[in-house]
Amino acid sequence: MSVFSSCSLARPTHKADENPRFVIPVKNKQRSVCFEITAPSDGVILQLVSDADSGITINGELGEAGKSAFQKIGIVYKDLYEIEFNTQGLSLVNKTDHSIQTLSWSPMNIVSDSLSLSSSNGRTTEVTLGSTVIEVLLHRSRQDFLWLKIKLNDFSAGSTGLLGRFSRQLYVREGRIGSKVLIEVYGHDVTVTRDFTIDYGTLSKDRVSCWVVPDGGRGAIEGSYSDYVVQTLFQKP
Repeated sequence: MSVFSSCSLARPTHKADENPRFVIPVKNKQRSVCFEITAPSDGVILQLVSDADSGITINGELGEAGKSAFQKIGIVYKDLYEIEFNTQGLSLVNKTDHSIQTLSWSPMNIVSDSLSLSSSNGRTTEVTLGSTVIEVLLHRSRQDFLWLKIKLNDFSAGSTGLLGRFSRQLYVREGRIGSKVLIEVYGHDVTVTRDFTIDYGTLSKDRVSCWVVPDGGRGAIEGSYSDYVVQTLFQKP
């Protein structure tokens, strides 16, 4: 099982206008690696995961410029299904028979082949894609937003995307140069600060301890966030 078994996205405080952070758990550590991606303009779409072997692509559309909360999340599964989540509800498109189901945020239980959608509380929808399990959460605030938690995955070592990079188990070593705190991430030294973050990967919003990577996660992610910008919600590499 990879790091994604508990990988989620998080937000630093209870204030609705502060920006969410990605939270990447670290093996054998009580502290996670955290970073945020803020939209340079309205409606930027980021590729979160793309794995050709499992046939799963996950993209997220950010809201207004300067924010990093998702307004839409799109999931493609084996070119057979497309699922779009927004703050009003979700739609499930079956590409084989061209059927479309449109649902509000409410309790549900839908099963179609190796795909299922289930929710008991109308705020967290569990999406099962073969042996991968994802949760999409609706958070109510001054501007409602979506968040994502990957509970269990079968992604290959070649998976890409902002979160796909971390499909390999993450190990971190911490050091100091003067007053600077550095961590080693996949062989790269990254300057960080220590902070606490509210984990919005659950409705209980637990606080987690983080190494916060500045500049859009530069050094922790491969390249810069702009390398992960795509044009449509269901775009694959």
